[in-house]
Amino acid sequence: MLKTFNINEHYEPTVIPYLQSKKNQSNYICNLIIADMEREAKKVEEENIIDLIRAVVREENQRLKEEINNISKDVDNIKVDLKTEFKVLEAKMPYILKEYLENKR
Repeated sequence: MLKTFNINEHYEPTVIPYLQSKKNQSNYICNLIIADMEREAKKVEEENIIDLIRAVVREENQRLKEEINNISKDVDNIKVDLKTEFKVLEAKMPYILKEYLENKR
């Protein structure tokens, strides 16, 4: 028949507290390592979030630059149209004025 293992029979009373102490030290060290790994993971996650935010800001900045550029082109086109219209009106002005004065008489 197999004999069950009784720790008290095989170790002196001072060995058990020593083993318990080693177990506690081991658990403490493991907990420190886990906590350190969690801090590192959090830092990496925060850095990834910051990188994502920077990428979104860069994209939005580029989009806004393009939009401003397009608006600037539209304004330039409007200026050209207005200058053209003004020149046409300037050329017609003597005829319009002459017609106005004739109709007024």
